[in-house]
Amino acid sequence: MIKLWSLLLFIAIIFVSQNESVLLCPTATWQRNATTVAGDSAGTSGSNASTLYYPTAVRVDKDSNIYVLDSGNYRVQRFSPNSTIGTTIVNGSAGIAFNQFYNLDDMRIDNSGNIYILDSAIGRVTKWARGASSGVVVAGGNDLVECFWIADTSNHRIVKWISPTSSMIVCGSFGTGNSQFYYPYGLFVDTSDSNTLYVADTFNHRIQIWLAGATSGTTVAGFTGYYGNGLNQLWYPTSVTLDNNRNMFIVDSNNKRILQWAIGLSSGMIIAGDIYYHVAPYWLYDPMNIDFDSNGSLFVADAANNRIQKFLISCPLTENISTTVSPATTSAPVSNISWLLNGTTIAGSSIGWSGSSSVYLSIPTDVAIDRNGTVYVLDSYNGRVQCFDPGSTVVTTVVSGGYGTGWNQFYGMDAMSVDANGSIYIVDSYNNRVMRWSPGATNGTLVAGGSRNDSSQWWLWYRMESVLWQNIVDAMSVDANGSIYIVDSYNNRVMRWSPGATNGTLVAGGYGSGSNANQLNRPSGLFMTYNSSSIWIADTVNSRIVRWDSSATGTVVCGSYGSGASQFYYPLDLFIDTSDSNTLYVADTYNHRIQRWPSGATSGTTVAGQTGTCNNGYNQLCYPGAVVGNGNGYIYIADTSNDRIMRWMVGASYGTVIAGGAATGVLSNQLFRPRNLLLDASGALIVADMFNNRVQKYSPVCVSCTTAASTASTNQSVTGPSSSSSIITLATSTTSAGSFVASASSATASSTSRMTTRTAADGGISVANRHSFAWIFILVYPIICVIGN
Repeated sequence: MIKLWSLLLFIAIIFVSQNESVLLCPTATWQRNATTVAGDSAGTSGSNASTLYYPTAVRVDKDSNIYVLDSGNYRVQRFSPNSTIGTTIVNGSAGIAFNQFYNLDDMRIDNSGNIYILDSAIGRVTKWARGASSGVVVAGGNDLVECFWIADTSNHRIVKWISPTSSMIVCGSFGTGNSQFYYPYGLFVDTSDSNTLYVADTFNHRIQIWLAGATSGTTVAGFTGYYGNGLNQLWYPTSVTLDNNRNMFIVDSNNKRILQWAIGLSSGMIIAGDIYYHVAPYWLYDPMNIDFDSNGSLFVADAANNRIQKFLISCPLTENISTTVSPATTSAPVSNISWLLNGTTIAGSSIGWSGSSSVYLSIPTDVAIDRNGTVYVLDSYNGRVQCFDPGSTVVTTVVSGGYGTGWNQFYGMDAMSVDANGSIYIVDSYNNRVMRWSPGATNGTLVAGGSRNDSSQWWLWYRMESVLWQNIVDAMSVDANGSIYIVDSYNNRVMRWSPGATNGTLVAGGYGSGSNANQLNRPSGLFMTYNSSSIWIADTVNSRIVRWDSSATGTVVCGSYGSGASQFYYPLDLFIDTSDSNTLYVADTYNHRIQRWPSGATSGTTVAGQTGTCNNGYNQLCYPGAVVGNGNGYIYIADTSNDRIMRWMVGASYGTVIAGGAATGVLSNQLFRPRNLLLDASGALIVADMFNNRVQKYSPVCVSCTTAASTASTNQSVTGPSSSSSIITLATSTTSAGSFVASASSATASSTSRMTTRTAADGGISVANRHSFAWIFILVYPIICVIGN
């Protein structure tokens, strides 16, 4: 008889008679925000009926009762549907007796309600009948009533118990080869496919598939021995489940996320969690196990948050939305411009790989386009700027630096701007300077800053799972005269550096952190208008927008702290529509909305998103980090935490996803924390897809534009074609009631129109947002730190 000596590590149990694929619709998606169905939503541990202590497994029966293996409390809790008060149905304590446990690692429930608990430290599986006060050993020592497959973790193998006194080795030994495992934690047996075995080969950071009778496995997810947080990587996966559509659902534990990974693809997509941990409803902290109810809703044992999270399922038959658009107060332009659903990778790896050769990028933090359509990419971790000519795959390194403080070196490349002469201005954040690199130069020229004083100049370094920065320079713009305007966030000021100057000139703030008329408090966004000395600033921690007109004090344009129509909650970006009497649009980031303020108004109107709601519906946003307009009644939003770019007609209740949004991923129609966006002169959308280490270009397709007066409630229908290579075209028509209908078309339009946009090269105007809003969705941490200071 094989003994299960797994003294330290997690092992999993599979109950073959019930190990069937999960039945899910092929278009299944899950709501971004979860509901806590067991335990404390704030992550507090406890031992009473409403709290948990490091739950390691969750199971849902056919009646939607939730069973939780509450490992830290040595018990199993049952939660009835819609109840957060648990009933203890297995009550143990620490020890080796039959009513005791040492490590509660996994749990299964049979059709009769018997509970099977895997105790890895003791090396046994015990069966607990309904109402029993102690368990019976059924694997590792005594009677066996079912066929069990067990991940024998410390022995690096999978075993199957086939009688009360014997078992057989199915596969595995210690190592990294195709026939080996390295501490496997989880497994799944597909009984509908001749008992094909899927193994979470945890310390090899991969999922292996073993066909029945095979002598070796095949890696179907991850890379052997290489961990990481890319969408083609895993980091200590602990569980794997299969659905009827050949999708694997992987608990990528150290990455704090759940991945959906179709068998045969080279990468997965995130359906729950992220690589950061927190108690927010859309984050996880060391998830250990998952289960699905009969409806397909996802349940996650969010172990280190001491709770069970439920993610509701949605099964759209097509990408259709039918909504009622609120009446517009004025005639609104309606355009049928559209973008290809799939982006074209114009820089970097199309599958998200990072690297230092000419075909790769590593954390691109900014992108700029000159008047000739040349694309410049700030390849931050490679310390260089890459130049891509229009329509060419040939890349030229136009700025090549190393790590350090020399004139040809950098220490944190965060933002970039290109002037009309082709000179490149780079924010070298930790060196506290801005460098100008003339065409062909091998060294940069200091144009701003240059002194390094960690105690006073570098205002925040916050520890995350990855390298995330919020540096002193949060926004930068170059005007028509070549002067550089810099938001010096830590010093709470905006500085102007004229060409050739060795010192900057204070143009806003500079009198310490505060809310007086001559003060700013951690400003972020900056906007300048052409041929004007006025600058608008997103005064983030003061939750207001201020304007400075060549004076020592600023004017509060709008805002105060809060969620009302006249308030903001840490706004990070703004846009001024100069074609509409300087109407202001504000990315009210922590209110999850975009606010529109007509000139002279005393309150704003929400034109995108829902106040206080972070979600991924077509009428919702989640930490929007940037907003720009095209002067034709449309705004474009970097919906950062939803990994998408949205286009929203002012006056509409719903926006249109024009890039990303198909879950977090590395496919051509997906984005992974887009950091920046801009529109080139042809209307193409350029996105710095930061965590995918690439720059994506979404080409526009236009037909002749029309204008429709929207004076009554209208019905808008947006239909996405089923083919991933099709085009969403908003073809408009005016109805007798003055409404418009937008419908889908997969036909390619035969004509194009030039979109109105303005870049620095066209006259020195730059929508600021050059700040490191890179991960807006987690800036709650730096904001808290800022307030604490």
